[in-house]
Amino acid sequence: MRNRCRWSHGVVTADLVSWLARLREITEVASRGIPVEEALGLVAATARELLPLDFCGVFTPNPSRTALLLTGWDGLSRDYVQRINQTNPVGLGSEAPSSRAYFGGLPVVVSDIEAESGFEPWGGIAHDQGYTSMISVPLRSERGILGTLNGYHAERHTYTADEIERLTLLANHAAAAIASTALVDDLRRSNEALVEQRDLLARSQAIREELLQASLSSRGIDAIVSALQGIVRRPASYSSSADSDASANDPQEALATRPITVDGEVVGELTIWGDAGETPQDAHLETVEEVAIGHAVAVLTLELLRQRAALDAEHRIAGELLQDVVTSGISEQSLRRADAMGFDLTRLRVATVISVVPHEPSNPIANSHLHRGVLARLGRLRLQKEDVTLRPLVAEYGGSIVAVWPDSVGDEAGEEVHATLSVAYPATSVTVAASGIPRRTLAEAVRVATGAHALALRFAPGRSVQATQLGYAGLLLHIDEPDVLGQHLQTQLGPVLDYDSVRGASLMRTLQSLVAHDFDRGATAKALRLHVNTVQQRVRRVEALLQKDLSNPRDLLDVVSALSIHSMLE
Repeated sequence: MRNRCRWSHGVVTADLVSWLARLREITEVASRGIPVEEALGLVAATARELLPLDFCGVFTPNPSRTALLLTGWDGLSRDYVQRINQTNPVGLGSEAPSSRAYFGGLPVVVSDIEAESGFEPWGGIAHDQGYTSMISVPLRSERGILGTLNGYHAERHTYTADEIERLTLLANHAAAAIASTALVDDLRRSNEALVEQRDLLARSQAIREELLQASLSSRGIDAIVSALQGIVRRPASYSSSADSDASANDPQEALATRPITVDGEVVGELTIWGDAGETPQDAHLETVEEVAIGHAVAVLTLELLRQRAALDAEHRIAGELLQDVVTSGISEQSLRRADAMGFDLTRLRVATVISVVPHEPSNPIANSHLHRGVLARLGRLRLQKEDVTLRPLVAEYGGSIVAVWPDSVGDEAGEEVHATLSVAYPATSVTVAASGIPRRTLAEAVRVATGAHALALRFAPGRSVQATQLGYAGLLLHIDEPDVLGQHLQTQLGPVLDYDSVRGASLMRTLQSLVAHDFDRGATAKALRLHVNTVQQRVRRVEALLQKDLSNPRDLLDVVSALSIHSMLE
């Protein structure tokens, strides 16, 4: 059985020495670096030993300061502690003894919990724990009341003034020690946080330098993404908003996505993927990984700005080159400039002129982004011809976008350009005009394609056309080219010419006579010595072969122009 304290008339007894030793031990907890949780348990154990008590506990406010929680104890069961804290916490402002001691700043004693009003919520727990009497003393310090020190007796107990005074003395020492320990804990945590912050800043700087080096290595976006993968040790990818290709990864496996914004426009997305079988629910990105991702976004933005500036410069130089060639012809200087850009200027003899117009009205900024995107995509376009990869020289010329191709590309460049841009920009109308077969010079190809584009915008918007497909108006672009005129004649009147050749018929002669007699069928019949019904039948045969209606002004113009070319070539 524990010894009771015996202090009288300043005589130092063994009990007093014990008290002083334990008080000193409590006072020194801060200097010993004991954590607050452990210090609270030491206070409870010391109080239980010195008074003596059957059980002892320390209550402190929860973070929201709505209840007192049991945070240090001795002799109490863990089940009791959990039930108090989780099921029946001591509400601050309630009639519970601990709450009254906390707010009143004075000890509160309960000799018999059965007779104490307001104790009902904890009565069952008290009986389960096995105590009948309790005392609650405030933990008073310079920082205010920190909580309460509670003592419990299994038997009914009347607390004397001496016991209350001693427990109060112990509580005051404990409060000072707890306050100091909490302060030391705060300082330690602050120091640890500063050290962690310092290390994080150092690591952050190292990460930033690593990613910048990847960008400066001229290996571009792939090098930055590869460096990021090495830092976060997870798969990463960058996808451009201009690319319609679906990602090979399952979107559900994405742990983090960050938009990449340039000049207010989202131009792409950086994605961090989970490892095999890892999902966002069970994955967690560390702070340093978040920092790395943030740096990667910044470096990617800089890289895209650099690439955009380089492309703008390339298109501007290409436009100046094109202007010089169209205006003055090919010179030694233009040949050298084209060679520096990777092009043989003498081979560029197929031209396409492109316009891309949104279906819905958009603001100037959106139009600018669209224009720049079209230029960039055309610059990446490649055509395969007999195991040779062909790329265009892309430029801004005369307010339009022009892509000129090597002569080996043939006449399919316009269709390829139209198909590519129509898929990339489905919410737009894409109009492409091509010069067709390789022209004699680059200047001629650009002239023909530019004129055809102007006609296409009026007569065939949203399509891919060649000048020879634009009827008589397109034909005027080739007035000095007999081979093109012959091609137009074949396009317009080929079926009739073939019919006459195979059958020995006279449909062409009938057409020529109709034109000469202003399409007067009676006069034509008289001139050809035919019945007027025969002339009418021949006209219907011509319309069926050509799939045209000679009463339609546009169809009539195509046929008349082709007849004029036929006469001229003959």
